[in-house]
Amino acid sequence: MLGQALMLSIIAVIVVMIVKTPENSPDLVGLGLALLVAGLASFWSVLALCAKRLHDLGWSIGVIIFLFVPPVAMVFLLILAIMPGSQETNPHGPPPFPDKS
Repeated sequence: MLGQALMLSIIAVIVVMIVKTPENSPDLVGLGLALLVAGLASFWSVLALCAKRLHDLGWSIGVIIFLFVPPVAMVFLLILAIMPGSQETNPHGPPPFPDKS
């Protein structure tokens, strides 16, 4: 919850910085745009990694919506971090590290 609130506040500050920058200081606009692009790229990479982890577990990608519910997101990420991947082949492919026993 705190992480999402912090991200939204950072995006709001960047947007205000881009919009309210005096015309004699175009460097701040460039900095704001660079920060906005970096933030969106990091958000996209988190979604991609969560999608790959969900595929590893054999779960539907639809449960990624839990990332957008702040109190549930922390528990959801914890579950993704500690659950072992499926050892069987699922619709997304074989397990990345087959069981050697």
